[in-house]
Amino acid sequence: MIALTRAQKRATTYRVRTGDRINTVIAGMVLRSRETGLRVICTFNGVQIIVSPETTEEEAYNQWETTRNRLRSPFKTALYERHHEAYQEEVEVAKQKVYQLLASEKMAVPWYKLIGYWRACWAQRDSFSKELLRFAQAWAVAMQREIRSGKKAADVMDGLERELDYVGLSGFAYGICKNFLKTFWKYSDQLP
Repeated sequence: MIALTRAQKRATTYRVRTGDRINTVIAGMVLRSRETGLRVICTFNGVQIIVSPETTEEEAYNQWETTRNRLRSPFKTALYERHHEAYQEEVEVAKQKVYQLLASEKMAVPWYKLIGYWRACWAQRDSFSKELLRFAQAWAVAMQREIRSGKKAADVMDGLERELDYVGLSGFAYGICKNFLKTFWKYSDQLP
């Protein structure tokens, strides 16, 4: 058995970065394998891919897809589809609630922050950023209603966030929405 050097071991494993697509990963693996002359190994979405220097991108993709399909049993597929349909219904209900809130009332922004607020709103180009902005605005509107009824924003913000979340907020997206509210919202001093 031939022992590999540390550099060769590093070259034989391909690390997937967040947001990478399968075709990008396979292209990178094939390129590295041909450059080094070694087999390259990677795990993508729980499925291991092994690429040799003579492997084509199409062969590697077919290997990945075949293994992925073999791991997916009919029971898991049916369970996933049923769970996914229920989740989509919940998301649609929350989305309609957000759109109704925004149709009935606007987020309160002090006059001296309006230009920055409009610039921040106009800067959102992709659909996810726009949906995140809508969520943050609806979150502010829901908290405004609770403030008018005598409650504090800090006490109700987490419950309202879970109730209105149709975007599927990650911790990072939650931080973005909270910072947006702390920057532009009229009642930002009440946020923790």
